[in-house]
Amino acid sequence: FHAQGISCPKDGPRLYLLNRDFEIVDCKDPINEASKLIDEGFIVAIKGIGGYHIAALASDDDVVLELRKRKRRPRRPFAVMGLNTKVLKKLVYMSEEDEVILNSPQAPILLLPKKPDTPVSRYVSPDLSHEGVFTAYTALHYLLLMNTRDKYLVMTSGNISGEPMCTDEECAKSRLSKIADYFLIHDREIVNRVDDSVVRKTGDQYVILRRGRGHAPLWITVNRDLGGEFIAFGGDVASAGAVGFEDKVVLTQFIGDLDSLRAQKDLLKYVDYFVKNYSLGQKMKPVVVVDAHPQLHARRLGLEYARARSLPLVEVQHHYAHVLGVAMDNGLEGLISGIALDGVGWGLDGTVWGGEVLLFNTETYGFKRLGSISPLPLTSDRDAHIPLRLLFAYYSHRGLEFEKIPRLIDFEVNRDYLFECKAAYTLVKLGKYTPASSTGRLLDMVASILNPRIERTYEGEPAIWLEALAHAGKDLIEIDHFKIAMRDGIYRLLYDDVLDWLIDNKSNMDRCTLARSFLYSFGRALGELLLVSIKGENVNGVVVSGGAAVNEFIYRGIRDKLKEHGLKPHLPRNIPPGDGGLAFGQVIAASLKVNSSSR
Repeated sequence: FHAQGISCPKDGPRLYLLNRDFEIVDCKDPINEASKLIDEGFIVAIKGIGGYHIAALASDDDVVLELRKRKRRPRRPFAVMGLNTKVLKKLVYMSEEDEVILNSPQAPILLLPKKPDTPVSRYVSPDLSHEGVFTAYTALHYLLLMNTRDKYLVMTSGNISGEPMCTDEECAKSRLSKIADYFLIHDREIVNRVDDSVVRKTGDQYVILRRGRGHAPLWITVNRDLGGEFIAFGGDVASAGAVGFEDKVVLTQFIGDLDSLRAQKDLLKYVDYFVKNYSLGQKMKPVVVVDAHPQLHARRLGLEYARARSLPLVEVQHHYAHVLGVAMDNGLEGLISGIALDGVGWGLDGTVWGGEVLLFNTETYGFKRLGSISPLPLTSDRDAHIPLRLLFAYYSHRGLEFEKIPRLIDFEVNRDYLFECKAAYTLVKLGKYTPASSTGRLLDMVASILNPRIERTYEGEPAIWLEALAHAGKDLIEIDHFKIAMRDGIYRLLYDDVLDWLIDNKSNMDRCTLARSFLYSFGRALGELLLVSIKGENVNGVVVSGGAAVNEFIYRGIRDKLKEHGLKPHLPRNIPPGDGGLAFGQVIAASLKVNSSSR
């Protein structure tokens, strides 16, 4: 590890090992002592360069379960840090390309397929096909791992679930002392919080899922002058903000979900830091950009920021920002069609969107909504947490009697689910629901068909489980029951017959085959939806964005279908496909709007 820092045996910096009460543990070598404690089954918080990690044995079921209990993180996967790629190759399948990524200066967490004989506890990433692994990227981590028996450890963010990770001792003592048994700290100040970047491969391309250490805050150069200065506040999930000026857009590092007040303060802090760092507002008034959804925290923060500084404001529709951002990230110009696949976004018609085919021009502001998946009824935020609610709401909308649904899906609704299912079913009957053309909720519903007890304990869990199930399958049946019809002035992808087919076959076919077949066939159907929607349009390219865009089987289906017609779907190159890249597209959209109105 190359470093040209200033260090001195007398004046530091120094390392200390502390117990849970933040008292110094008397030892000659704090790193070696921390390694011994981890090997004994203790959980140790480690102060790194961008924040605190929590380290623990990855090979011990009891230790991992205890960590989950203390972090109140029942199922969300932990990352595993290895001494080097040689160690990690014992845990996951790794190509030469993967090894280059892991050994790069960015050293991100990379999602790789687990080996069947992996010694890593099954509770590290329960029921998933891939493990998030990365290499020791500082001398501190390297020495710590070198002294452990396994040479690999769980290395997860040092935070209370839902909050930003700790960067100072005050936060560590108040928030991590109920999680960690010991603390390995240094006396250098962490000025800016930055999480580890996360990368996965979809198709033949590596995609950044979380843009943090090593990637942020590098600016992204676009193929035009923005014609102004812009401050974008992004979305609420896996949030990041951005500033734009000249021909550059600078995304903040990953902030996290904006449900916590600490995360909201972080977004404001780092957006304002960029504004000052790049001297925005010196020559002109920057334009503040927010999502059109009236209930987002990010929108409220942006509105308050603009109002307090008397700055102009632009609203941008969620999925337009997604697909426009990917087009500009790939340097595409002219007429482009985009497929946006995510959970929920505010639609211009007042409904929820999340499975859309849009047409837009990179030279002018605005878009046309040409197609979408058929909307399903959303009754409550609870639907996303208990997908079985979605299934009962859906069949309520189709007119099926409540008592017949459990027999249809072959699941006896017990007391735990009875109230939830009846509530969703009744709300639809009363007409109290929101139509949602949501890919995320459709995937949740399919997951509940194959596993009625599945619940969401972290963002995207049912859909991630469904993809993992598909990876475990070997056979693939192309389901030809999707239909496309013109409804409400746009093309709709209809899936009623597909869901019926899944239910009819789940008792006599392997779940893995069903999952694999559905996801791939859904991707091909989306490709067909796009082709039908853009018929007669001379598009220069196709982009795919949104959190579900990186699902391997959905993307493969879209790619294969479009390839038959000479088209290639582009994924993002430098920005996350989900809301972590939303602010990038917001900047581009606002630039087009401001400059078109000034002509």
